[in-house]
Amino acid sequence: MSEVILTLISTLTMFILYYLTVDKLDKKLHLGLARKGNRISSRTVYVTGIVMACGWIAVNLVPSSTCLPKRILNMSLLLSLAVLAVSDWKKRRIPNCFLVPILILWAAVTGMCMFIEATYGNALFISSLAGGFLGALIFLMCYLLAPGRLGAGDVKLVFILGLYLTEQKILGAIFIGMIVCCVYMMLHKNGTPKGGVPLAPFLFLGTLIAMITKISV
Repeated sequence: MSEVILTLISTLTMFILYYLTVDKLDKKLHLGLARKGNRISSRTVYVTGIVMACGWIAVNLVPSSTCLPKRILNMSLLLSLAVLAVSDWKKRRIPNCFLVPILILWAAVTGMCMFIEATYGNALFISSLAGGFLGALIFLMCYLLAPGRLGAGDVKLVFILGLYLTEQKILGAIFIGMIVCCVYMMLHKNGTPKGGVPLAPFLFLGTLIAMITKISV
């Protein structure tokens, strides 16, 4: 029962932080979100938030031996990806002002793990770096070989995504995300956002599915 309560509390906390962050980012970057007075009324924001919340609950439905630091990283990652999905969808922007705090949070949690339990912390650090560089290498090659198809923000995002997911899940998240993206493009040939298809929303869905299904590569 305590596990259920903790999951519900963490889910509610995530949604509140997500909404407040999107609201602040909209005011700073002018994402153009629909509003009623001071309240955001954009359907995109609420749908993304609901998907994030339901996904987090689904991740926690299956009993897991995941330690607290890793759960904090997973929670922070989904929250961050949900915010970036809205930003990328609306303005095709993955702002550095948001990526930097995510990177600092990863460094802080990982560093704490290394300090408290060196064996686990060092293994997590090495696994995270492997995931980060693996994901970044794949997207960097696409960025260099197909100019204009990817933005530098996508490469930086996938690098951070790999740090959080480690090499065990980064390939699965990218693979699922790209499949969902391809399906979307096939179903909406004439309805893609101006300037092309933003990748952050699909990386968000790919990460969520990889977490729920426990996919490892």
